[in-house]
Amino acid sequence: MTDGDMIVQDLRKLFQSKYGGRGVGFVPITSESASSRGSITHKFSRNWEIYSYMKSYDTIYPYGVSGQVFYQKDTINATTLHLSSGLYAKGGLLQNPELYYGKSKNFNGKVRVKTISDTFELNLEPIKSVNRLKLTQNSTKNLDLEFIEADSIPFYGVNLDLPYGVQIDNYSNRGNSGLPITQLNTQLMHAFQNALDYDLIILHYGTNVLGRGSYEYGWYQSRMTRVVDHLRNAFPNTSILVISIADKASKYETEMHTDSAVTHLLASQKAYANNKKTGFVNLFQLMGGDGSMIEWVEQQPERANKDYTHFNHRGAKEIAQMIYNQIDAGFDRYITEREEAEARKEYRRVQDSIQYAEKLKEQKIEEELRQKKDTTHVSED
Repeated sequence: MTDGDMIVQDLRKLFQSKYGGRGVGFVPITSESASSRGSITHKFSRNWEIYSYMKSYDTIYPYGVSGQVFYQKDTINATTLHLSSGLYAKGGLLQNPELYYGKSKNFNGKVRVKTISDTFELNLEPIKSVNRLKLTQNSTKNLDLEFIEADSIPFYGVNLDLPYGVQIDNYSNRGNSGLPITQLNTQLMHAFQNALDYDLIILHYGTNVLGRGSYEYGWYQSRMTRVVDHLRNAFPNTSILVISIADKASKYETEMHTDSAVTHLLASQKAYANNKKTGFVNLFQLMGGDGSMIEWVEQQPERANKDYTHFNHRGAKEIAQMIYNQIDAGFDRYITEREEAEARKEYRRVQDSIQYAEKLKEQKIEEELRQKKDTTHVSED
């Protein structure tokens, strides 16, 4: 659903327009959807060695926050990465580019940085589990990186954002059910959190779980419960929001109808969200509920593709607006409720102060009366 930054690029734009901030966030070294992404131009040499939690259920690899880790495996041919403004960004700058890489015993590695106006080399210092290297002093339209003698150093990606406002990163992997997330190393994620400081994690999975010939998704509910527990250990004090599956249509005899498994999977998603007390957005209902994907595909202008599963750019923009409205309205309610709670707290504090003052006053009067009475008794004696 979010491949090629679909939905996310529009959601990012909406939040940054209201709350400030610029930049597309964290961009992994390589991506299978780079060519279809409009929010940034992302190119790379084909000689990167890639390990992904999607392809190897093995926690020996130091998977980064995107679920991937990248190594230079070719010391003869150039190992490169190119980033520049995408068509969707309309010529915007690459904001505050910063390279993220991991720990290694190789201290000979360098990065040759080329911008429109300059070319220079920076040394790599792979001391910590997560290291950050500022690539330019200012924002730039183009960035070309060449990695030199950097074998055995784990690379993760380039972060592009400003130190204020809203940053939204998109870690989409084709075919991901969400379950591989438990392979992320907790301590390594703590290091990423110290650098990226996430306030919210959004889980939007489910489409790739459908079609397995069963309406029983208790197993998925159970395993996604473990995913939420793992994320809370890896990213303490970070809120989690679950966005449900959208509608999906399949052919039954000669007609298209909502896939009969959708509501069963939706129920399991809502159940684990409720059980773990995460936020929950029912995307199925937001887009119209039963039969809505058929309308999105067949009504003009079309908002979804003929696979009756994925949104086109027009539909993705509308879905982003729906999600934004839900989150922003929830945030407004939170602010209102917090202000009301603070007002009630302040009112109770004032009332308690008044009652305490009145009690002191009563005690003072009682003490004065007692002293007066004692003085009278002494005079009579």
